[in-house]
Amino acid sequence: SKLKYAAWLLALIAVNNVIYLTPSLASGYYVVMAAGLLYGLAVSRAHITFNPAGILFWLACAVSIVANEVPAFFFPWQRLGTFVIVSGLLGPFLFSRELCRMRIFMFRAVNILFAVVIVASFLGLFCGISRYHAYSGYFCGITTHSMLLGPISGCTVLYMFYQLYHWKNSGKGKKLFFLIVLFMSVCLLFGAASRSAFIATAVGVVVLHCIYVRNRKAKLYKIALFGILALVIFTPALEPYYAKLLAKNGNEEFLNFDSRADHWRLHWESFKENPLTGIGFSAIDVDPEINTLGDNGRVETGSSWLSILSMTGILGFCSFCFLLGEMGGALYRNIKWFNLQVAFKTGLITFFLIHMLAEGYILAAGSFLFFYFWLLLGVILNRNYNV
Repeated sequence: SKLKYAAWLLALIAVNNVIYLTPSLASGYYVVMAAGLLYGLAVSRAHITFNPAGILFWLACAVSIVANEVPAFFFPWQRLGTFVIVSGLLGPFLFSRELCRMRIFMFRAVNILFAVVIVASFLGLFCGISRYHAYSGYFCGITTHSMLLGPISGCTVLYMFYQLYHWKNSGKGKKLFFLIVLFMSVCLLFGAASRSAFIATAVGVVVLHCIYVRNRKAKLYKIALFGILALVIFTPALEPYYAKLLAKNGNEEFLNFDSRADHWRLHWESFKENPLTGIGFSAIDVDPEINTLGDNGRVETGSSWLSILSMTGILGFCSFCFLLGEMGGALYRNIKWFNLQVAFKTGLITFFLIHMLAEGYILAAGSFLFFYFWLLLGVILNRNYNV
């Protein structure tokens, strides 16, 4: 159908942004996303509904700008405009049968493309197309940064578990393929050396399995035992990749996030300046001792949770929590009828809720992780429209 073709085109353009081998659309990306939203609204005709919690979140973001004198170099209204466009296309803000179908098609397409990126990055080690970060030396594969490869690998780990269980009664060849991609994903997860992606993936995998076999304890113990044996068997093969993660962690026994501590402190201080409405959408207090502004005016936040709190205040944070509450309710209502799908999506959302503690992309409309997170929320809160 035309919706499926449009969804695949949007997914390809989004994933294109994380691949260094292909040309970037730059600002043209927002034009494409706007065209996608307009197309979705056009084919929906007048059958469009609004999510009150989502609209409240948009309003809280706008109020944060009005209530503060945000410096012009942050481009707050332009960034809010792109945020509304892209999140309106992907997230739980606008609903129609056609928009919900397009989101589900996009979600499926992106997950498939994730697997392609993983396989290409792994095989690229042997044919010279994968690369390492110029300064840090961490593995990037065919992506533009190791901090993108890490979460993509983590999400693909969860997707491969979903596929293995979904096709558990299929032939050995298909299951072997999923196992190979799963192994590649784990290797690249370690190689990217993203501590937040590593711990988020580990917790996400546990959550996925706990939900999938929630009423079958014997099955859960069997899967846990198999997982432990697999780790023991494959540890020698994973050791070169694990060494990268250990080195980034300062060779300490426990994971630490000292590099994020200054960002977290700065956000908390910003929140205390104006607790109700925050300091303004896309704004951040500039500290010369902390890398708060990246290249081309990019805002380095260090935490999605604290970004919402400091930029939009209690109003924005509470409205975002309302959205998460709706999401939790939707997952709980469907767990009995769509157990594996709910297990997969809950594992993914668990991944992001943890990963966002140390990475700030939730309000950055140009970020690919922004694209996938809001798409995931949009798919979960699709109001039971059938595909």
